[in-house]
Amino acid sequence: MRREPTDHRPDYMIIADDLRAKITSGELAVGDEIPSHAALRNTWESTLPTAQKAVDVLKAEGYVAAIRGRGTYVIRNDPPATPANEFAQMLTLVHQRLDSLEETVRKLAELNAATRRASPPRRTGRA
Repeated sequence: MRREPTDHRPDYMIIADDLRAKITSGELAVGDEIPSHAALRNTWESTLPTAQKAVDVLKAEGYVAAIRGRGTYVIRNDPPATPANEFAQMLTLVHQRLDSLEETVRKLAELNAATRRASPPRRTGRA
């Protein structure tokens, strides 16, 4: 595969990103063996060190693990916990809670308005 002329990422990152996308999409499932360094080199028309570096990136991210003499296998398909992922999850939770709070406030306002319409005006005792 040839890289796009407008893609300025290093070759190893292009390969790692492609493999990561296949893993997270389920095309490569947990337990599947990923292509060998030689196969990646041939597919991407790159060098063996470039293919090795791409796999090393995925190892460091926790997506794959190598078994000496056997191959490299997918060990997880969900994004690993990172500060950015954790922040995004917390932000989603905050938005959900805000939506719930807004709904509660809206219901309370409607209840208050209905109560005021149903109640006669109160006298304050001043004449």
